[in-house]
Amino acid sequence: LYDAYSTNASFKNSLAISYSNLGSVYASLGNINKALVSYNNYFKLKNELYESYPDNVFFKNGLAISYSKLGSIYTCMGNLNKALEFYDNYFK
Repeated sequence: LYDAYSTNASFKNSLAISYSNLGSVYASLGNINKALVSYNNYFKLKNELYESYPDNVFFKNGLAISYSKLGSIYTCMGNLNKALEFYDNYFK
């Protein structure tokens, strides 16, 4: 649906949530690289939603969660400097 209606915020948000869920499963399975790809896709979509609707608290919260998930993955990868960048953005 998102491909056909890419401007629909609800479809974009649903796709973002799917990427987040995939990332969580991959992380649980220990496939950190696939988790990173999924969380990056989640972040991209949540960032687009927030930029399109900056007054929407729900989208701002989703963006914050995406920063946290990326921080966690980079921590698992041992890249603490990159993790810190994402965690710092989580609080903004």
